[in-house]
Amino acid sequence: MKGYVADFPYAAVARDQLEYASAELSTHHNGKIYKTIGDNIQAAITGTAQPAEALKKAQEEADKVLAPFNK
Repeated sequence: MKGYVADFPYAAVARDQLEYASAELSTHHNGKIYKTIGDNIQAAITGTAQPAEALKKAQEEADKVLAPFNK
């Protein structure tokens, strides 16, 4: 790795950023799951749904999307 970084110093940028990295949600149909979560959080924030209802709905929708993978 030292030799590679010496020849290509830009490679060190990604390595050095690991110190600041954090886990992120990654799952099957990631886009659909993010949309479901985002839409329901937005509903709770804007007051079109109660927070508990929005979270319940997000979970139900995510369960439907992921159902084929939970067999």
